Amino acid sequence: MNATSTKIDPITLEMLWRRLVSIVGELGSTLRRTSFSTVVRDIGDYGCALFDTQARLLAQTPDSTPGLCGPLGSMLRHMLQVHPPATLVEGDLIIGNDPCGIRPGTTTT
Repeated sequence: MNATSTKIDPITLEMLWRRLVSIVGELGSTLRRTSFSTVVRDIGDYGCALFDTQARLLAQTPDSTPGLCGPLGSMLRHMLQVHPPATLVEGDLIIGNDPCGIRPGTTTT
């Protein structure tokens, strides 16, 4: 893949995919290991995911509850309305733990 190419060769794609899965795997392991909640620590009832700049799911934690990752995109889109991307600078993080912050009537995609 070069700077002007829009296609990704299969080997590069696989390497990028494994890197994304590894990142969310580490995120989930850290959450589980450091959690004070027995529901998270012992049962694994949590969801961690990485999204692109348009709130599209890229990868989710392999060990988390899959149904919990679905609403994360809707929550992120709502958070980006509250904190528009234009106001964010490099290094900013948006961390959400408020499922009630999702506007009523919002559905997952």
